Amino acid sequence: MTVTPKKKTKTLTNRGKALRERRLRELEMRKAGMTYAQIAQAVGVSIKTVFLDIRSIVSPNADAYDLEMAVDLQRIEMALLPLAKGVRDGDHKAIDRWKQLIDTKHKLLNSNLNEIKAKQSTDLLVKVISEVELEKI
Repeated sequence: MTVTPKKKTKTLTNRGKALRERRLRELEMRKAGMTYAQIAQAVGVSIKTVFLDIRSIVSPNADAYDLEMAVDLQRIEMALLPLAKGVRDGDHKAIDRWKQLIDTKHKLLNSNLNEIKAKQSTDLLVKVISEVELEKI
């Protein structure tokens, strides 16, 4: 007689669902411009918990700077959505605002890219050679 193992399914418990909903609510509050302290007070948790909750949704390995950048990028995306119809309709004000937001988004992404490149750059090792060693070469 062979026994087939049961397939593991990932289902959230009620507690897990509540936690996920709280984290999403905190993220929306942060994108709306609330501070971590304001969110913590509204939700009834510590400021650190709010930070960790938002980080767990946005980017689990992010530091505070990367997390804020990710939230800022999401804010820009939120601001772009209502402008889309105006841009499609040829509304010059909407097009100008769209361009400003896209430029801001690119600046944020470019600054992050420059930081990543700087972290990845390798140091150039320079050996000082004496005149005697130089003559041997």
